[in-house]
Amino acid sequence: MISFLLIFFMLLFGLVYFFPLRSKTEDIQHAKLKKVFLTLSLSHFSLFIVFLLLHIYTDLIFSFSQLELQNYLAVLIAVVLSIQFTFFRNRLRNSVRKILTFLVTVFSIHILAVICFCLFTFFTMEIDKNSFTETPYVLGHGGMGSNFKYPKDSERSFQQLIALGCEGSEIDVQMTKDSVLVLYHDETLETLTNGTGLVSNHNWAELKDLNYFSPFDGEMKILKLEELFQMTSGNPSFIFSLDIKFFGENSLKPSFYRIFSSQLKSMISRFHLENTAFIECKLEYPGFPEIIHEYFPSPNKVFITGFYDKEALLVEAEKFKSFGIGFSLNDANQNFIDKAHSKNMKVMLWDVYTKSDIKKLEKLSPEYIQSDLLFYSN
Repeated sequence: MISFLLIFFMLLFGLVYFFPLRSKTEDIQHAKLKKVFLTLSLSHFSLFIVFLLLHIYTDLIFSFSQLELQNYLAVLIAVVLSIQFTFFRNRLRNSVRKILTFLVTVFSIHILAVICFCLFTFFTMEIDKNSFTETPYVLGHGGMGSNFKYPKDSERSFQQLIALGCEGSEIDVQMTKDSVLVLYHDETLETLTNGTGLVSNHNWAELKDLNYFSPFDGEMKILKLEELFQMTSGNPSFIFSLDIKFFGENSLKPSFYRIFSSQLKSMISRFHLENTAFIECKLEYPGFPEIIHEYFPSPNKVFITGFYDKEALLVEAEKFKSFGIGFSLNDANQNFIDKAHSKNMKVMLWDVYTKSDIKKLEKLSPEYIQSDLLFYSN
């Protein structure tokens, strides 16, 4: 992080002193232009510093999928600041005190903004379980969720989740070419790691040395499902909601489904997780609901999920005698939840990101919640 900041400021001052923009007379238009550049530079620079300080000092930061956007933003800030400094070059070049005063003032404003943001976050965006009429289980989202400083489904994210004493987590599960179950969210490896292609097109030996993109730790590997089960073996009540993911034509075949289901059943049995490991079965995968229910017959822990209408989810769940249904909080209402309960179906909700989401949840009665807001009261 320090090296990144040094490179940033080297670029900034390099642009100022090696590629100066010569200004003309100090006319009114020029003065207005300086104000515009000053406003832009302060705005962008402020946003960038907020990003950096959130990364360094808090756990509530932006998703790593936005890391490239932040890098592009850094370049834009450098250019804008360089132009702005160039306009004031003659006034500032002979006064180190003025430059330092300017930088200290800017940093002070940004630090104050970050403190205000963090206070707002911690006091308005926590889940208080005591506020629910019927207490649900609160699960993480790929560990600590999208807003944590380490990637979802990574070891560091789950370590923090376990340290907080959380009740469980949603987990994204895929299978390699040689039938190893691994934790990985995205469709392709290049979006989150230094690998390429689909998980299902690689053997485990090709994936085990890949690293997640992260400015905090260059040695974050992809986890096997077995490794996560070992991490939580000391807490037999820890809940796993296994979000099964299939990408690519080769994985959308009955033979692949059966191998996957067999490996999953074997792993759950080995760690004695029959009562605490739920399976999220998406209707988008043709033929998979039938096969997964063969390996996990009723009574089971299969949740029917997907982007279908929630009524369709309920129909399919009744058909397979599933454990329950899972869908977005955005589509939830208490009348439908009562309907699901009347059919002996459990309800799991997700897409819990804001204070208004929490307020909505407090009026509902799901059994399980998946959330990125894990600073909650027990």
